[in-house]
Amino acid sequence: KQLVSTQSTGGHGGRYILDSLKTGAVEKQFYTDADLTIGSKINVWGREVTICDMDEFTAYHYKSKFNVDKPTPIHYKQTEAAKTEREVPPYNGWGSEEDSRANCLKLIAQAPKRDFIKFMKKDRQGLDSHVLRYFARLDTNRPIDMDRTFIISFFLSDDTISVFEPEKRNSGIVHGKFIERSKIKKPSGEYYAAEDLHVGAVVNFRSHQFLITDADEYALSYAEKHQFPEAAVERIMGEIAKNIPEVNELMEETEIPLELFVKFLESYCQLTRHAMLTIARKYAFPREPKITYELVLNLSKDRLRKKKYDRYDDLLLCLEECVENEHDRYVDPDEVFRVCTTLGLPLSNDLLTALIQLVPKTNGKVDYSMFVEILQSKDVVENNILFYSGWILNKTESGKDRLGRIKRRPFQPRINLQNRSVIVQE
Repeated sequence: KQLVSTQSTGGHGGRYILDSLKTGAVEKQFYTDADLTIGSKINVWGREVTICDMDEFTAYHYKSKFNVDKPTPIHYKQTEAAKTEREVPPYNGWGSEEDSRANCLKLIAQAPKRDFIKFMKKDRQGLDSHVLRYFARLDTNRPIDMDRTFIISFFLSDDTISVFEPEKRNSGIVHGKFIERSKIKKPSGEYYAAEDLHVGAVVNFRSHQFLITDADEYALSYAEKHQFPEAAVERIMGEIAKNIPEVNELMEETEIPLELFVKFLESYCQLTRHAMLTIARKYAFPREPKITYELVLNLSKDRLRKKKYDRYDDLLLCLEECVENEHDRYVDPDEVFRVCTTLGLPLSNDLLTALIQLVPKTNGKVDYSMFVEILQSKDVVENNILFYSGWILNKTESGKDRLGRIKRRPFQPRINLQNRSVIVQE
């Protein structure tokens, strides 16, 4: 229905009546089957479309209704030579590269497809995390960046990499997430794989050069189990035998220190640090380390410092009450253990027991004033050793590092391996 205005345009408001005679109707024309034939051009929402071909049913309809034979179809498909390759714009750094590429391939953007089978196989399963973690530092000569440490995590479920910077007090650098978890390409254009990460490797992540210095136990075990190039014992030993003709003479159960063994390999073979680490893990037999009083004392002080324990005056007063004679300052070790646990000394039972057992005694009793004084003291006894995530680098007299590895124990996770050796067997 249409309306016609009965009032002039100059007035206010308006009056309308129904246009029963359709004086203002607009005639609309529609396409019919007579207008559609091969070669004709039609307007579809402002776009000119050429009809190129028809199916058999449509040809039969035109033959029976209009007595028109099927015209020759128009060839509309491009040849292979005429096709132009689609150009994908370069990655601009926003989001993941796979997601940005998917937006350029289709008109309606779709999320990139993931390898679901691989994700299910390599996802966390109990204690098997399927995440390889490495310790690294920036490969640079800038003094402000040389001491920065990073944790590189490689996720086997989707081959993604993330970089995290641990907190370092008074460094002036904001810690936390350094690189978002994503796939990272090599300078050659290929994506990094699990085999490309090993101890001693230099990797380039988003224009940052990282030198991998260490790895956790799971990463080393996984590399050895799946025969990564730098963790395959047979390949490494074959390379050693190729470069050292006299290796058969050395295979007669010769025992040599680990430091000399590493220097021996460096002088004859071009092996990576990960390969040397694999050989050391394979053939090294550490002797039982000795738990010293200095080691237990340093661990106790470190624990008290981290917990910010400051009730030393209360500890001293409680130990004084355990003395029978006023002029006596020696307390039974059992009483020392009882008072320490009562006051909530933040030490585990194993560590506290070891400390009381190893502390100097007189006639089997502990000097309580000296015991409190050494706990409160901030002096640290040097053990000539560096600790980092279970891996030990023993500082020798010449200042060079010596590689070592131990298994963690309940309360002595940092032990000096002075007598570690390598036994090479045939």
